[in-house]
Formats: sequence, C-alpha cells, structure tokens
Amino acid sequence: MDADSSTPFSEIEKFFPYFDKGYQVIMGSRYTAKPLPASNKTITAFWQALKQVLELIFTGKTSANKTKKQQGWFRQFMSRGGNLAFVTLLGQAFADTRCGFKAYTQEAADILFKLQRLPGFGFDTEILVIAKKYNLRIIEIPVDWYDIEQETNINPLKDSLKSFKEIFIIKKYLWTGKYDKK
Repeated sequence: MDADSSTPFSEIEKFFPYFDKGYQVIMGSRYTAKPLPASNKTITAFWQALKQVLELIFTGKTSANKTKKQQGWFRQFMSRGGNLAFVTLLGQAFADTRCGFKAYTQEAADILFKLQRLPGFGFDTEILVIAKKYNLRIIEIPVDWYDIEQETNINPLKDSLKSFKEIFIIKKYLWTGKYDKK
C-alpha cells in the first residue's frame, strides 16, 4: 500500500473473497466501479484509456475516477496518460496500474518478486507485466482512495519521463528473457 495510506488498510477485507476464488494478484483501483478480472482486450482498454485522457483535457475530470477526494487535474492527467502509455506500449489492459493497494498470494509473490528488476515507481507496472507473462489470475477491485494533500516527492516532468523510460526497459527485459524463470 502507499506510504501515505491513501487507501485505508481496512479495504484489504474486500480482497479476501477473491483469494478464495483463486485470484493470485489483487489490485485496488480508483478507476473502476466493479471488479474487473484481467483481460487481453487491449483494443478496448486503449479506447477506454484514450477516452479518459480526452475527458480530462476537455472537461477537467474523468467519469471513471471513483475516488473519495480527487487529485488535482495534472496528477490525474499523469495517471490517465500513463495508463494510456501502459496499454499502448505494453499491451496491459488494466484500469489503474498505479494504485499502490495490491496483494499477492505467496505463490505469486515468489514468482514476481524474484524476477522484478526495477526500483521505484516502475516496479508496479513491471510486476503486472510479469504476472501476465506467467498467466497469473489478476483482478482489479474498487477501493476507497483519498488524495491526502501533503508534500510530495513526485516531480511531474522528471517522473513522467522516467516512467516512459521504464516502459521501454520492461519491453527490453521481456524480449531478452530477463523475466524467464531460472
């Protein structure tokens, strides 16, 4: 979970029934109103992500945002623009890869964290790419999320550029077998 507790820890109770249903990776999401099992429908995800970016540009908000207290426009734009990049460049059909509230079975954690290479924010995206590579069962669950106004270590330009660089590093690692089990 995020260090600022944007998602209250009590939200973990929403995850338990999905572990019982055999899901191995459970992701909290700020951008879905109902549980979304992972899919390979990248075309659908692309259009959804593009719609959210365009909604933000033209209306200042996105109808997909289900947060209790929304972040500012630019932070939402970074989130939705980043999601569009993840869908487009990595073929990831998720609504919210960057919500920090996630849980893993022991089996999934053993696979994912042994293969994970990126430090910092990029590990979230990398973990999901690896999970899809190994056909782990993944689901996104709507969670309560609050933008807690405080100082942030995020530099919008620097961190956005770093995220794009990490996408290409992840692609390279996929192509060169860095995520293959040893």
